[in-house]
Amino acid sequence: MSSKILCMLLLLGIPLTAQDPDSDLLRALTRTVRELPMHRVEIKTNPPMMFEGISAVTTDKQGNIYVIHRPAKGDP
Repeated sequence: MSSKILCMLLLLGIPLTAQDPDSDLLRALTRTVRELPMHRVEIKTNPPMMFEGISAVTTDKQGNIYVIHRPAKGDP
């Protein structure tokens, strides 16, 4: 499997199993990616809710935080 395909799989969030012969290559590839800065913040919602299965988080210029999550019950 080429490194371009591995990058694509990684970006798409497609997991490779430990039995995959290219998993060592994938691990080596991920070690080359620099870590991005992260700031932990407490999020309060109205009405209160528990965030589960978070798939994306972003902010806008006004400081609003947008979270896409997939709860076990109910709508995201």
